[in-house]
Amino acid sequence: GWSNRQAAQTEASSASPEAWLSELASVLNDNLTREASDLISCNRMLTLLRKFGLESSNNRNAIERWLLQDDKRMVRTICEIVLYALQKSTVSADRSKTAAHILRFLAVNRVLPDDFERTYFTDFLDCISDMKELNAFETSHLLWSWGKTCSLAPSQEFMNEWEESFFYNKDQIEATLLSNAMYACGKLAPKFAPSLQFLQTCDQLVVKNAAGFDAVSLSVLLWSFGRIALGQSKYRLSEKALSVFYSRFCDSRLEFQPESLHQVFWAVHAMNLRPPREFYMRFYESCDKQLPFFSSSTVIELMKLFGDANVQPPRHILELWSFRYRQCAARLRISQHLIVIRALMKMRWSRTPGLLSEVTFPLLEKELGVLSQPQLSELNRYCKRLELLTTKQSSSDDRTVSTSVFPALEQEIAQRLATAESPEVFLRTAEQRMFSGASRDDDMSKSAVVQRFCELSTSFSARELTRMLSLLVSLKYKPEDQFWNAWYKAYAERCHTKMTGSDLTVILWSFGKLGVMPRSDFLALWFNDLNSRELDLLGIVQLFWATVKLKLAVPENEWLRWCELLEHRMPEFNARQFAVSTWALGEIPRSFPTSLLSVWFAKFIDIEPSLNSTNVENILKGLCGFPVRPSPQVQSAIEKAFLSRLGVAEPRNLAQGAISLAVLKPDLSDEFWAQWSMAVKAKPKRFRFRDSIDILQLLAQRSITVADAPWISDLCDNFDPERIAPADLVHAAEAMTLVGLTLAPEKQASWRDSLARAEGSGPLAISADLRRRFFGIDASA
Repeated sequence: GWSNRQAAQTEASSASPEAWLSELASVLNDNLTREASDLISCNRMLTLLRKFGLESSNNRNAIERWLLQDDKRMVRTICEIVLYALQKSTVSADRSKTAAHILRFLAVNRVLPDDFERTYFTDFLDCISDMKELNAFETSHLLWSWGKTCSLAPSQEFMNEWEESFFYNKDQIEATLLSNAMYACGKLAPKFAPSLQFLQTCDQLVVKNAAGFDAVSLSVLLWSFGRIALGQSKYRLSEKALSVFYSRFCDSRLEFQPESLHQVFWAVHAMNLRPPREFYMRFYESCDKQLPFFSSSTVIELMKLFGDANVQPPRHILELWSFRYRQCAARLRISQHLIVIRALMKMRWSRTPGLLSEVTFPLLEKELGVLSQPQLSELNRYCKRLELLTTKQSSSDDRTVSTSVFPALEQEIAQRLATAESPEVFLRTAEQRMFSGASRDDDMSKSAVVQRFCELSTSFSARELTRMLSLLVSLKYKPEDQFWNAWYKAYAERCHTKMTGSDLTVILWSFGKLGVMPRSDFLALWFNDLNSRELDLLGIVQLFWATVKLKLAVPENEWLRWCELLEHRMPEFNARQFAVSTWALGEIPRSFPTSLLSVWFAKFIDIEPSLNSTNVENILKGLCGFPVRPSPQVQSAIEKAFLSRLGVAEPRNLAQGAISLAVLKPDLSDEFWAQWSMAVKAKPKRFRFRDSIDILQLLAQRSITVADAPWISDLCDNFDPERIAPADLVHAAEAMTLVGLTLAPEKQASWRDSLARAEGSGPLAISADLRRRFFGIDASA
């Protein structure tokens, strides 16, 4: 009976796809009605799947529909029958080849049991015991099937054996097989990295098989290398391989489908390539043909890539994209509309007139109520940016962007703020509300935030209480006593024992930034809480900074603990933390252990190359206030650091740094002052008024006048007496006369009027001698 059935099956297998499916169903039914599978029918199943099944790609949809019926019971049974036959096979080479073909069949037809990876995949791999017997086709498709059917990374042992088979068959690896192998490497790239030898071999094969790449294999290949470049290996294609790719991509005989175009552009951006002009011309030409057929998701992804890569497509491409976006806009998700806004903001969004106002914002306005909190925050951020952009646009159509959705957005955020039931939702909404352009400077909005906090304060956690102060710092807003009463009460009654060291230091830092002196009962509790907390690097720096700003009276035992922490953690500081802590040590009128100085100097020598000019200025200020004068070695080192940054220093750093260095080292050489004067001379117009006065006084101390350095007059050209505070007018006049400057006749009238108003508004005395020298006239006049 078996021989007759086999003969019938052989005849049926060569008939048609329908006959093949019928025969497959017959074998399945035979096995389903038996308590155990028989080996003959199982082997017949292998033959059906391996031969006819692989040749039936044109009938893939029919096969897929048939296999999916009955909740994938068919495909699950196929897996079990095939595994049974493979495991019973005694010929290792045949078993390995057959298992590779079966995996490819399952991957090609895209029908797998939901638990395939967990239940069956490892069993199939176990049947592939000898990869050396696989030919080039089987080797390539084995890894391709892995990428299609399994998300797990291959083991190193498996990859070593597979790569050995790949190297053995490399002379038979043509373009499509290479693309298939690379696809799996790209798909699994975040989880594993192929060997460098394998990647270099693939690189060489790209050059060798250049003419064999079609549009699909070329795009998949580049996409795969892009994924690998972002993964663990960071491998980049050689210039020869890239040249082959650009040349092949520009071949007009290749027709790239939408998905291929997306893959190519994504890879170019991911690998940060700089393609030739011909590449972009070919890419835009292909987009011109294919963009109408892009799926909605690919349309959005391509636009996102344009924005991320800072590419400005030609106008006709933008117009075509705009048309396609309008077609599918109603079907897009909120997150996709946000991607569109982001992309248009990075490009010349005004070249798509009316798109945001007519399409995007009206759709989003209807959905504001269902936007998640992060989405609302993102939209709010974009709208603020657009408010700035629209003020720079000349087109009235562009200006409508600023009025289409912004009021509704403001209203939605305000409503969520008023109805927020939890502190977390309240804080997120408040941050959005306060950072919108329309309400950042709106005291009524700020008062509404404070009022809502008072209503919810009893449910705030320790971290949320800290975030509330940070929000006020961002707003530069000092609330009234009602807020502080609620805040102090929440801290003292519920939160202070749950505060971390980071929370406590951020709270003190916030008080310093707001310029609010904490209450004495709070400070007593705060010091007690801090005593038992671990502090991180930022927290230590915040402590010292806030102590200066608040003129805090730190108990002796706590001060010594802070100094010990500073000494212990200073070697870990970055440049800014080191500079700020040095400045604070100099500003706090307290002594500190001498051992801290040794640690400080060692850290300074180590970190000096990474200090910027502002860091050096802060360090100089701090050293001036140290209770112990730094050694000559330290003074020379800091002078050298200051001089080496003169060319890149900001004007304020030049002025304040030189003042501090002159205090620290009064015997500065003439060479130092000559270099410093040259740096000041290079940027006289950029100094602020007070910095200019300080520079004039420094020059006067060195007996340098305008006769010696005519450029000094440039420092004072921007002085506007009508904008200078009355008390500073006299200082300005004194400083200018010290360096021999006399007012030009055309400026004397404005200075006379300003000085007269200053004298009339308060006790400001201007000596006759100063008048004479400043205006260049007799005292009597």
